[in-house]
Amino acid sequence: MTLTVVTGSHCDLKISDALKGLTEDNKPYVIAGAIVGLSGLMKIIYSAIVRITGRSFATFNDIEDPKHGLISQVE
Repeated sequence: MTLTVVTGSHCDLKISDALKGLTEDNKPYVIAGAIVGLSGLMKIIYSAIVRITGRSFATFNDIEDPKHGLISQVE
């Protein structure tokens, strides 16, 4: 399982490309994932990564919320 916290992060093309590569490369190893703190440009980049990789993750605004969400994805 992965939990990615992007609250307060900035993003540019280099970071976006790295995130796409990571998302593609870790696919065989991740059974459930969640992202916390998407806003603005990060939401747009997340949507692009979903389209390109065919993967999606549960998204949350608060760090406490994904704990139950990740567990329910595995059950």
